[in-house]
Amino acid sequence: MTLVAQILVGVVIILRLGFFILERFLWNTRRGRATFGTTPALATESATLAASQGLYNKSVQQWVPGRRAWLGLEGGRPGGLPGEGLLSDLR
Repeated sequence: MTLVAQILVGVVIILRLGFFILERFLWNTRRGRATFGTTPALATESATLAASQGLYNKSVQQWVPGRRAWLGLEGGRPGGLPGEGLLSDLR
């Protein structure tokens, strides 16, 4: 179970990093427009919104690894968050 959780956390981190790069740096490129299905005009108009969303995705990507203890993926009893100890109590 722990291995599955670690793999899923890794997948989320990689996806969020990819979204950050697409939304922050590649939004107005052909690849970015094709990924999100936008026209050049819409991409230009929404570039600021996409950059903001990209920054949010980067923040989440950095936040997820710090929650490993809360998910019960590291030793010790998790604490300081709602539902603390849920996974460690199941053991």
